[in-house]
Amino acid sequence: MAKKVNLKKKLKRKRKTEIAEGKKQRTVKIIVGLITAFLMASSILMFAGNKPSSPYVFNKHHFEHKNNLWVTKINGQEKTFYYFPSMLTSINCTPLAKDRVLNSKYVLITFDPVNDSQYMLQAMDAVRFSLFNALSSQNVQVGMGIVHESPFYNLTVINCSESSQYIPVVELRKGNETRIFMNDSCIILEATTPAEMLAVGDRFLYSIYGVMN
Repeated sequence: MAKKVNLKKKLKRKRKTEIAEGKKQRTVKIIVGLITAFLMASSILMFAGNKPSSPYVFNKHHFEHKNNLWVTKINGQEKTFYYFPSMLTSINCTPLAKDRVLNSKYVLITFDPVNDSQYMLQAMDAVRFSLFNALSSQNVQVGMGIVHESPFYNLTVINCSESSQYIPVVELRKGNETRIFMNDSCIILEATTPAEMLAVGDRFLYSIYGVMN
C-alpha cells in the first residue's frame, strides 16, 4: 500500500512540471520529431506485406489515406495513425495490457532518454504523447517519466519496478524484438527501429481505441 501512496504523490508532485515540459520546452522538438517520424513511417514500410487495398475498412472502421497517414473517426473525433491496422496484425498485444491502463486512474509512461539514435528518441516522443492524448480522452491521468536521469528531460525517474496494479507503468524500450508484452504489471512497448516504435505505438493505440483486440 505504501508503494501505491508514494507513486500517487510522485505523480501529483511532478504533473505540472511534466505538462509544462511537454507543452513548452519540448514543443519544437516534438513537432520536428513527428515530421521525422512521419518520413520514416512513409519510407520504411517493413509491414508492407499486409498493405491494405481500397476500400479501407477494418473492423467496421472506415479509414482515409491522407498525406501518407491513416485517418479514421473514433467516437466522432478524427484520429491519425502511421499504419493501417492490417499492417500490424503480426504484433501481438495481450488484452490485459489495454485493460490494465483503461481500468486505472493513473498511468505512468517512461522511456530511456540515453539512446544512440536521435530518430528513436523522436519516435518515442511521438508515441508517448499519442498515448498521453488517448488515455487522457479516457479520463485516465497520465504522468511522464524517464528510466535514467537526463539533462534534456525534466522528468521523474520511473521504471518498471515501480509499476503496480493501481498505477501501471508503460515503458517504451529499444530492444532486439518488436513486440508489446507485460513484465508483471509493467507494459513494455519494445522496438528495434524508430519506424517499428511507431508501429508498436499504433498497435497499442488501436487496442486502446477498440479498433483491434
